[in-house]
Amino acid sequence: MSGSLAEALARVAAELPADHLAAWIRVLEGTEQPSGDLPDRLADALPYGRRVGLARDLAAAWRAGAPDLPGPAVALALRAAAHAREAALAENEVTLVVSGPTSKAVPVRLTGAVVGEVIRSARERLLLVSYAAYRVPALLAELRAAARRGVHVDLVLEEELAESPADAFAGLGGSVALWTWPEAARPDPAPALHAKLVLADRHTALLGSANLTGRGLTHNLEVGVLLRGREAARLAAHFDALTGPCGPLRRRPPR
Repeated sequence: MSGSLAEALARVAAELPADHLAAWIRVLEGTEQPSGDLPDRLADALPYGRRVGLARDLAAAWRAGAPDLPGPAVALALRAAAHAREAALAENEVTLVVSGPTSKAVPVRLTGAVVGEVIRSARERLLLVSYAAYRVPALLAELRAAARRGVHVDLVLEEELAESPADAFAGLGGSVALWTWPEAARPDPAPALHAKLVLADRHTALLGSANLTGRGLTHNLEVGVLLRGREAARLAAHFDALTGPCGPLRRRPPR
């Protein structure tokens, strides 16, 4: 297998959600050679979105690098690439994210840039939790791009601050679900929803001190931790329980 085909398969495994991968594997298993209509057949097989560019790149790499390789073999290679990626994501990895004044102890990384990286890594679901959230054009642009590729976004905000942030994210339409923690569901004396979290699927989570505000993402002294692997999956399971039928978080009806 040529390097270009291997790279194309690795990119497909990294960018497509699980149901898309399964659809493309089925198409490849029923294909003998990279015919001219392969990109359209791949794109049409997806349950949402078409990803024509990615399909064309894969077909071109197969045609240029290993045209005699049968489709079932390419499908097997794609399945192996997907398994390898999942295994890599399952390994725990912890990285410090520090914004603001510099020191020699920890490299400074703009919190907003890391938030963008986490959002772009999502293939199926994004969860954003923040005490405060205001209109940040760069953040909205990242969320719009995620929605266009079929990612569902859950936004969890402090109830008393949820009105104006809801307006800030209203332009994203039905791709965003707004959640709050109603006062009636809180113990007495009522605590605040104070967590700050950006979670991509079940593999990558940024948690720290920064709110989803312009200053929090770009100017303040903020400290966070980027988790990849099992601990991120545990956070996903925690919020699945909090937003479930018996959980304390409630979804706001769309406006």
